[in-house]
Amino acid sequence: MSLTGILSIARTAMNTAQTAVQVASHNISNAQTEGYSRQTAVIEATPPLRYPYGSLGTGAQVATIQRSRDALLDQTYRTDAGAAAGLGWSAASAATTRTRSPSLRNPAPAATTRVSGGSGSG
Repeated sequence: MSLTGILSIARTAMNTAQTAVQVASHNISNAQTEGYSRQTAVIEATPPLRYPYGSLGTGAQVATIQRSRDALLDQTYRTDAGAAAGLGWSAASAATTRTRSPSLRNPAPAATTRVSGGSGSG
């Protein structure tokens, strides 16, 4: 493996570690925020380089940032919040949908957020 390849693995490792530290920092700073749920950086191995004599690892990257949520608690919280506002669940949901912009009406599932990584190979 060339020096460039080794430095590329080191750069990818530092970027991965930095993202994981940022996620942990975000969790700490929002620990007392009502309604906040903890996030976890999911780290996976990058595809190895294949040679006739074997495979050579190329490091790791953050695949996704996963939100830890309890669906039952979320539903209970939303139901209670709607009841406190004098709205039923369907009325509260309809009111929320009407106030959102059209581009946000069909959001992606909240469980996983894709992180775009861009590590070059060397």
